[in-house]
Amino acid sequence: MSNRRLWIAVLVIFLGCLCLRSRAAEAVKEAAPAAPAAGEAPKAKAGEPAGADAPTASPKTAPKASDQEVTYFEEMAKKIQQGGWIVYVLMALSVVGIGFALERASNLRRKTVVPDGFADRAHALWQQGDHAGLASLCEKDGSALARVVRAVADHRDCAVSDVQTLAGDLGSREMRLHLQRAYPLAIIATLSPLLGLLGTVIGMIGAFDTVAAVGEMGDASILANDIAKALITTAAGLLVGIPALGLYHLFKSRTSSLAVQLEEETSEIINAWLLKPAREGAARAEAAAAPAPAGPAGKGAPDAH
Repeated sequence: MSNRRLWIAVLVIFLGCLCLRSRAAEAVKEAAPAAPAAGEAPKAKAGEPAGADAPTASPKTAPKASDQEVTYFEEMAKKIQQGGWIVYVLMALSVVGIGFALERASNLRRKTVVPDGFADRAHALWQQGDHAGLASLCEKDGSALARVVRAVADHRDCAVSDVQTLAGDLGSREMRLHLQRAYPLAIIATLSPLLGLLGTVIGMIGAFDTVAAVGEMGDASILANDIAKALITTAAGLLVGIPALGLYHLFKSRTSSLAVQLEEETSEIINAWLLKPAREGAARAEAAAAPAPAGPAGKGAPDAH
């Protein structure tokens, strides 16, 4: 359910961005009535000398912040349109990447792998011999360590070497699943620059086709659209790919760190629950099986003389 909510939140954010962009474009169109042309002075009233009431020249006032924002959104929308379908694909990949990054940030935590204090609570129940309570604790916790501890407790009557192998395999599988859920970020990081490069090639092909159709190039502006597509798609691919690659390696490093902690906790539990009692039991059995020490030679024998 938590993953589904994350994806719904990502979809809402994406739709909100599209709505904001369309609202900004509408605001620009509504503000279309142009101001008087620059340098045009108001007409003088009858009977007054020309320029008597003409306002003195003043420097241009800076545009308002809202105008700057509208202009920025309008410019971004224009660049997205120039980039073509490849930019839309990259935008979709960025939304998917945000979803996977949020999922990993939410689920790849110490609490979900090696929660603090769980080993102590489990050890206390083990010492009391409350195996039913231990199973209930593991089921309620739901962490990777809880599943490993549950497996160790369920196979407590097996050989210690078999339990060690089982716990190691289970812990490795748990961490591989966590790492697998970060692989989509690596795929996005690989595909995004390649898609940007594809857009660059398409843009350059269009530019050469334009040159071939026009002949001698008299105005460089005829190539502006194709060159913009070539550059915009490359930039968009890098903007999506670089953060995705960084996040993938961040989560990969975090997974490796948690895997080491899980292995340490598992080793301590097996040593305290199975290995140490087994050694103590073997030592007691060896001591019990050892023959009693013999008394001094000739003790109790009659004197020959």
